[in-house]
Amino acid sequence: MFTARIWLSLLIYPMAAAVLFGAAVLPIMLVPWLDERAADFFPVAVAISVLGAAPIAWHLGGRIRKKVR
Repeated sequence: MFTARIWLSLLIYPMAAAVLFGAAVLPIMLVPWLDERAADFFPVAVAISVLGAAPIAWHLGGRIRKKVR
């Protein structure tokens, strides 16, 4: 039903989303003028991590699939 690339991508997706979220939150917390408006920027960080993780997971799933063969 699902190919191996899809299964691998589904396994990689949460990890990629977590890394992207952490990379988006660090500047928000460390830069003072962003920290003052953190309530405005956190939803943007969540959206970036959720939407950006899918193509990254798909790309990494294909690369891992090629290495396993």
